[in-house]
Amino acid sequence: MSLLYLTILFPLIGFILLTCSRVTWWSDRLTTIIGVGSISLSAIITCLVTCNFYNEYIQHTSYQFSQILWQWISIEDFSITMALHLDILSVSLLCLVTGIGFLIHLYASWYMRGDRGYARFFAYTNLFIASMIVLLLADNLVFMYIGWEIVGLCSYLLIGFYFHDLKNSIAATKAFVTTRIGDVLIICAIFFLYQQFGTLNFNEMHALSNNMEDSSSLILLQYATFFLLGGAIAKSAQIPLHTWLIDAMVGPTPISALIHSATMVTAGVYLIVRTYFLFLLTPNVLYCIGIIGAITLLLSSFSAVVQKDIKRILAYSTMSQIGYMFLAIGVKAWESAIIHVIIHAFFKALLFLSAGSVILACNYEKNIFRMGGLRNSMPLIYLSFLIGGASLAAFPICTSGFYSKERILLATVADGKTIFLVCGLLGAFLTAIYIFRLIFLVFHGEEKISPSYSSNRIQHDIPLIVLLLFSTIIGVWILPSMEEIFPKCHWLPVSQKRGIEVISSIISLLGIFLAYKLWLGGPYRIVSYISQSRWGGFILSFWIQGWGLDRLYHAIFIKTYLRITRLLSNDPLTKPIPSLLYLINFLEHYLIKSEIIRISVHFIMMLVGLVIITAYLLFIGV
Repeated sequence: MSLLYLTILFPLIGFILLTCSRVTWWSDRLTTIIGVGSISLSAIITCLVTCNFYNEYIQHTSYQFSQILWQWISIEDFSITMALHLDILSVSLLCLVTGIGFLIHLYASWYMRGDRGYARFFAYTNLFIASMIVLLLADNLVFMYIGWEIVGLCSYLLIGFYFHDLKNSIAATKAFVTTRIGDVLIICAIFFLYQQFGTLNFNEMHALSNNMEDSSSLILLQYATFFLLGGAIAKSAQIPLHTWLIDAMVGPTPISALIHSATMVTAGVYLIVRTYFLFLLTPNVLYCIGIIGAITLLLSSFSAVVQKDIKRILAYSTMSQIGYMFLAIGVKAWESAIIHVIIHAFFKALLFLSAGSVILACNYEKNIFRMGGLRNSMPLIYLSFLIGGASLAAFPICTSGFYSKERILLATVADGKTIFLVCGLLGAFLTAIYIFRLIFLVFHGEEKISPSYSSNRIQHDIPLIVLLLFSTIIGVWILPSMEEIFPKCHWLPVSQKRGIEVISSIISLLGIFLAYKLWLGGPYRIVSYISQSRWGGFILSFWIQGWGLDRLYHAIFIKTYLRITRLLSNDPLTKPIPSLLYLINFLEHYLIKSEIIRISVHFIMMLVGLVIITAYLLFIGV
């Protein structure tokens, strides 16, 4: 386990070397070896560390490992230590980030081949993985915040990867500014927590929080957790700071896979789960998390049902699935939230990578209504979409998504939050509709486009096959148990549990059947009738535009900002200030001139005096 720091060091070395390649212009082959090789080395070290950790964990279930890197700040009682912390939570997500990160890098070596920014792409992604690992392994909030910020920077660079297009630059800036709001809130939370505990180390804060009874301290803690929640909302694209995620689809598809599965959006969920002991003391904030998750789940699912862009549908599905994780946190089902993070990463990476292959084969066409009948020409991609989509829709028994989602629904019932259960079931119904609408329109029906698809490359097929297997029930078998680090949850009796399972299965199957009847079972008569009616067209347009929140923000924030700048440009002080400067310049010039004249007069008087004294001495004095 002493090799733990190498999981960060190898991607960092890859980033530095690839950054230097801008000067030396290395070949694509060498770039691939460095870019993919550094992540594979990190994944290998992760395997070794994980094996050692589990050997210890089997003997001591509360086993934790810490590795001090260096002492950053030490001023009297205030000290910040850069140390890595490994427990069952961080080791599970470390495996996820390096494992899926490696598969996406391998796929990207096929997808991005021949691109002018090939080396730049891998340099950014290497730094992305390194910073995400720092975020996961940090043993204190300051170190975690450093990883958090670099993750935000990398997402900005990767979303605006094709920066020559103004639209891409705007999308990257939007993501950067929105997530900065959350970052500022986290800084506020750090100040509050340090004032409260006198330390920012997670274990020390956990120990001190057990003795908190003072009401004023709990109020301060309420502010701190509220600010932490704000940071998590921005990073995980939850309402109301979610609009950047949809526009982020302008980045290369492997980047979308990386952001939506193993990095970035999962960081917010991890932050809350890592500091769960603080949220347990603030039940109001905890309930707020559940409400935000439920609202995001429903709004994003409705929007996904009417989208035409294949990547935007998947982006909305990410928001809805993160909404499920927030829902689980809201009912204190911490382990269920993390399990859904892991399972979601499998099938979401699979769906995005498959979507990338479809887009490339269809000459960058993204409109699902312009595709059709692709299942015969792209059998592996069709199977990947089928398994990934079924897991996303929680198809019963055979998919991993069914088990992770079922745990969340059961937790809502056990906690007595019936409204959350209803939202979860409605979300499952809508999820089944929009993902199978996508599958039916793209892979079934009349062929509308001739794909030029020939994968036949190991870099393309292996990531899809591995992710496909983990999206089935096999993904559930490899999940670790985290019961020891979280408080025990209340579980339902077996009969009640079976009832919820049956209901959620029927709802999922009903959604798939409805998608089949509406978009594959015949002409879209019902859909066409609804979209052509006055109110139906208005509602669908409203959903397509993401419930008009972008327009609302534009009206409230951007227009207000522009008005303020216009007002400041006509500032009444604008004219007096130049006049004052002119006056100062005039006085400066006059004083300098008068001083020069005065010196001249003095010099002449000195000469006259010298002449008079000399004459006196010569003619009179002698």
